[in-house]
Amino acid sequence: MSEEAVETDAATELFMRLNGGSDRYAEVILALAPGQHLVDLISLLEHLDLGSWSREHIDPILARTGWPVTEDDYQLEARLGSDTDKVYCSASKTPDYMDPERWGFGEFHNLRIAQYTAPVDLENTYAQVLAACVAILGEPPLVGGPDAFAMWCRPDVTIRCSRSIRYSLVDLNIEPTEPTESREHWEWKWGDDWQARDSWQVRPDRNRGPAGLPTWGLPEPAATTWDGLDRRLTELFVALCSDMPTHRRYVTDIIWTITRTSSEGSVQGIFSTKDDTCYLERRDGGGEEVFNQTFPLTSAGGQAAAATAMVQLGEIASSPEQLELSQAWAQQEWGRESSQSLYEIRFGLNQSDR
Repeated sequence: MSEEAVETDAATELFMRLNGGSDRYAEVILALAPGQHLVDLISLLEHLDLGSWSREHIDPILARTGWPVTEDDYQLEARLGSDTDKVYCSASKTPDYMDPERWGFGEFHNLRIAQYTAPVDLENTYAQVLAACVAILGEPPLVGGPDAFAMWCRPDVTIRCSRSIRYSLVDLNIEPTEPTESREHWEWKWGDDWQARDSWQVRPDRNRGPAGLPTWGLPEPAATTWDGLDRRLTELFVALCSDMPTHRRYVTDIIWTITRTSSEGSVQGIFSTKDDTCYLERRDGGGEEVFNQTFPLTSAGGQAAAATAMVQLGEIASSPEQLELSQAWAQQEWGRESSQSLYEIRFGLNQSDR
């Protein structure tokens, strides 16, 4: 079997596993042909004017797609749908519960352009769409995951280009910056069940300064149970192993260490796009290595690495509350001009000053 065929089978197998096996939705997605529709629509960003996010600003954007436009109580949508193409451009109406006057939202709060693609074409489609965005917006100030994304936070709008393995989807999501950030900060501060959308974020070039970055960092409470830590650690490891290869141009290595607060041992590791591996090791209180294992930088590798990490953490602590993320950083290859930095990473643990 050729290398290309192996990659095709792996992409399809992962998509099917995430969607619970064969069904009508999977059949439709697997039948899609490669398409340039989303790439062609990126030109909308060149002269994007959403103004007050009113109907007069949204209608011309949807009209430029040339597709039939429908409307319901929730959105306006221009859609191109056939047996081989599934792509749409939609604008979400601002619901009353978002309190438009308080946060400053207009008639609409979101503009989304999305294209479904066969799993084997997903990574290539995302790479083409991202390259088209970079040509207009410049290099992204922030990349991360899960659902590998690149983001540009501008004074007026925040633009997020991402891909979803589960839905085999590439999309461009545009939101008004200040209202969206203010409302999310309020939900983080006062909500009982707030969860971060992203588990990891890297600045490809910290020398560019804070331009293009979100206004606030929003830390989550640390996990207090092993089940809670397992869930959050698995989410993070799978995201890193799935998304870092997609963004190998922007992030090379992420290195981390978890220690017991009484310094009675540590578990540490490296996620590396240079080697396409996740390396994991445990050291005792004297710094001697007592365990190590290497995993592939894939979704399955992330699952296995997370399960192994949980076992090793149980060897140095009886409760997650005895653990802390003592250090984590992004490191690049020597000789590269830019300077990567880790902007956010969510292990589900308290973090020491680093």
